[in-house]
Amino acid sequence: MAITRISYVLVSRNDSYCGDSVGRLQTVINHTGEILEKHNALEESEIMVVDWASPPENGPLRHVLKPTPAAAKILRIAEVPPEMAARHQKDSPFSEVHAMNVGCRKSSGRYFARIDQDTLIGERFVNWFHDEFEKVDYGFEWPKVAFSGRRNLSVEQSLNYKDYVFNDARSRTVAVCHPDNFYSRLLPPGKNMMLFYGGAVGIMLVERTLYEDLKGFNEEFIYMNNMDTEFLNRLARKTSFYNLGLKVDGDFYHLNHTRAQGAETDDNQPHSDHLGERKTNPNLIRRGEIPNNNPFSWGLNNEEIGVYSFNE
Repeated sequence: MAITRISYVLVSRNDSYCGDSVGRLQTVINHTGEILEKHNALEESEIMVVDWASPPENGPLRHVLKPTPAAAKILRIAEVPPEMAARHQKDSPFSEVHAMNVGCRKSSGRYFARIDQDTLIGERFVNWFHDEFEKVDYGFEWPKVAFSGRRNLSVEQSLNYKDYVFNDARSRTVAVCHPDNFYSRLLPPGKNMMLFYGGAVGIMLVERTLYEDLKGFNEEFIYMNNMDTEFLNRLARKTSFYNLGLKVDGDFYHLNHTRAQGAETDDNQPHSDHLGERKTNPNLIRRGEIPNNNPFSWGLNNEEIGVYSFNE
């Protein structure tokens, strides 16, 4: 398998999660192809979608997605069927940790880049990664982990997202998600500083060998949320980080959608301001040292998983 520089890993399925899930995924895939082609970065890039347990009555994502020619050149889909997913996710409706680990195992990029299936990358980020990161000598060794929070597009902004993502000034007017984390502000006296990587993910970049050394996301945390912070805490004990959000001014944009099927509002979801229905991982995994007991076969590496390409 040829090694690319970056693999954008998205996990999804062919259903109607929180509205038009497939429509949001297709928008992100095609946007990613468009922006990378505009910046002559397709050859360094890959989009790896993990199709986690698409319902048989709907069929797999590869049968319904319609990538543009640019996106099709770099799009690959790893397909985990429902019966296989059920063996690993137990009572969770969607184990993101397993799915993202599959994405790493099946991708080819030197950097694993986690973005949500409804989050758009911007031009400031593309310029930084392809023209500056590890290419410009500033007299220090570039960190191998980078994180940025995201901005949340409104309903109207989502309908006209190109007017914002491709406009440097207007893009900065989109509301920052979890600003206390994003700007690393101090909490009131007696509290701890907010981790800049403790809020919602815009992008999470991890160099492949580091990801593999730590055996990826902890596969015990099969529910929603908090698993990114837990993994990043483990990485922080091993290596330095790059606060990418401040560098590119939060150049990642979340498409608006209903939250009806999202996370429960409880003590395990400190940022939540809406009532959802999905169980969340315990908030305590965001603190302290949690052992990662993933087996050698983490990422379903002992399973037969089909990987499909659109560039054929």
